Amino acid sequence: MHVANILSLVLFLGFVLQFSLVEQPRRNVPQLDSSRVNYCQLEMCDEVFGVQLDNGASAKEDATQQSLGVLITLEFTNLARYEGERELWIRLVSPNGELVEMASTVVDFDLKNRTSANFLVTGLKAEILAGNLYLGY
Repeated sequence: MHVANILSLVLFLGFVLQFSLVEQPRRNVPQLDSSRVNYCQLEMCDEVFGVQLDNGASAKEDATQQSLGVLITLEFTNLARYEGERELWIRLVSPNGELVEMASTVVDFDLKNRTSANFLVTGLKAEILAGNLYLGY
């Protein structure tokens, strides 16, 4: 009888520890406020809203030309343990400071999979390599 009570207590403590250390720290992703969008140049972005941008410095060179435009893929590490979807923007600015194009995508953050954002920008890869890319978050 006492063994069953002790085993029940151990299992209950295991559940409490699992909930407090793993389940509870998960947070919903803060949503993009379109009236106050922050931008950072991809080469200089390290961490934005609790996620780390892993390939910001190489994103322009790694972009692939496709039939409808250029696909830019950004990879993130979910440091803040977010779960849910969030919209992200990307802005292409020419070397003389003029806005060339903007694109948006919805990113799904979870704890088990690598998080990536794919942006399709019309035009040529040469335009992207010559210009500056800014991540809107």
